[in-house]
Amino acid sequence: MEIVVDTSKGLFMFTYTGRKVNPGTITKNDINIEDIARSLSNICRFNGHCKTFYSVAQHSVYVSRIAESLGGDPIRGLLHDATECYVGDMIRPVKYRDEMKSFIELEDSVMDVIADKFGIIGEFMTPDIKIADNIALFTEKDQILANNDDWGWGYEIPRMEEKIELMYPPDAYNFFMKRYNELFNTT
Repeated sequence: MEIVVDTSKGLFMFTYTGRKVNPGTITKNDINIEDIARSLSNICRFNGHCKTFYSVAQHSVYVSRIAESLGGDPIRGLLHDATECYVGDMIRPVKYRDEMKSFIELEDSVMDVIADKFGIIGEFMTPDIKIADNIALFTEKDQILANNDDWGWGYEIPRMEEKIELMYPPDAYNFFMKRYNELFNTT
């Protein structure tokens, strides 16, 4: 028996809240904060190469707080990795290879829709968000990774003073939603 796979079928995903979404043609109506929070709370940072599970949702809350402490936009910080809900996560050493340009273009188009949904105007990854993301990254490197050798960046990145409390996905989801509700005054 021959099995034929039609790759033109199934060009969509079902989200946690039941939306049928094609990331290539995503619209504002497809974007839902519960989907984002649920998905990011189940995605492990560092492609899973951590001492224990550590979610993108929890990372996003830290980036939001750091951005705010730097005088930046905490909403951009919270949502800076929201595209991962719809296109998945890709580690930096792979993502920024020349072969991945089409992935970055897709991710950028999804981010534009997310920005529009949440009223974010202008460049999404502003310098303050990039700095906040790197502060969280290096804090996580020190506290979460089994091997935290020098990454060879050639300059020192500040660290968060806060000790990262590891959370299971349901707790990370609540942590993310609590921060979202604080920022959007939706309690």
